Amino acid sequence: MNAYGDRTDPAARLWYVRVGGTIYGPFDDQVLWTYVQEGRVTAQSELSLRPDTAYQAAQNWLEIAHWFQQPAGVAQVPQAQPEPEFTYLSMIMAEIRSGRSMAFLQTLQSLGDAQRIGDAVWLLRSNATPDQLKSVLGPTIAATDRLFIADATGSDHAAINLGPAIEAQLTDMFNKAGG
Repeated sequence: MNAYGDRTDPAARLWYVRVGGTIYGPFDDQVLWTYVQEGRVTAQSELSLRPDTAYQAAQNWLEIAHWFQQPAGVAQVPQAQPEPEFTYLSMIMAEIRSGRSMAFLQTLQSLGDAQRIGDAVWLLRSNATPDQLKSVLGPTIAATDRLFIADATGSDHAAINLGPAIEAQLTDMFNKAGG
């Protein structure tokens, strides 16, 4: 067995999950299976057997791909998905110290188009008001964590040192929010 677990022995295999650039783990197969059942890990979740490299969609790992297959007889029809129309652009600040970051991030990403812009700050294009977001995100954090949500719809923005890719994504998000 190597330092990152044995791929062939489920009892020794250790998984890492990457959510929004943050690495969680290691998790053994039993814990990972529990997360799949809870919906915290999906077929598209990024997994690796090493914390620093080789992340790919969970459904691409032969060792666990069967966890994501549909039952026999259920036809899966691929459909083109139009880009969703979102009403609100929200700025979210979340200081999560309780260890519930993975649940928070997965819930946040399920609500719309999320872009991380700092260690604890995200922009989210969604159809939810700040109060609705608080109701959905609140249960994913603990009493020791902090959450702030502001409506940034129609607002302008300015940035320094975020990098050209993130600045381009922010410009795109604000332009789409403005109409």
